[in-house]
Amino acid sequence: MEHLQQYRANTDPEQWVEKFRATLKSHSLVEYAVVNHEEDMAIRGARNPPWAYTLIFGNPPVGATYLAIAITAVADMPVRLGVYGDETQTIVVYRTMMSLLGEHDERLRDAGNHVDAMVANLCSESGAYPVVR
Repeated sequence: MEHLQQYRANTDPEQWVEKFRATLKSHSLVEYAVVNHEEDMAIRGARNPPWAYTLIFGNPPVGATYLAIAITAVADMPVRLGVYGDETQTIVVYRTMMSLLGEHDERLRDAGNHVDAMVANLCSESGAYPVVR
């Protein structure tokens, strides 16, 4: 399994992010932040910033069980997605939690696989599908 997963949607990043946020809400997951990099960069004078976002979300009770096994996993939690694209497509990039959590404690690899499957499902429900490399 590649540690960096990619998903593609046939819509622009702003529309996809809104779909994904609604999907998170329907699964009772906590949305911690939506970082609009294009907006932040433009406000600070960057020329031609990319259409890009970082989405940060999680499930606090589940995260607590991970931290009980390896408190150092706090460095790689909660879940983060990178989102970028143009008017015709969105690309979602995701570093697998199996790889991240497994670095802290082997016992967290299976838990990371479950998170990875959840992310794949959330992306699919939001109209983004795996990019085969």
